[in-house]
Amino acid sequence: MDDLKLIAISEKEVQKQIQTVKTFSDDINTEFGLEKCAKITFKRGKLTHSQNYVTDVLTLTEKYKS
Repeated sequence: MDDLKLIAISEKEVQKQIQTVKTFSDDINTEFGLEKCAKITFKRGKLTHSQNYVTDVLTLTEKYKS
């Protein structure tokens, strides 16, 4: 899997989603790279928590991927 995003209304729901993805990944013998995961939390539209979240700013002439 590449660039998977999970969106949930609560921490409990996102944990359920992560478990579902992990179960699926295990079933098809792929590695679920938690060390590469990032997590951001918003409340009422405002960022309240960020973990391992990094953004790179590109110039107008740069491409996201080559």
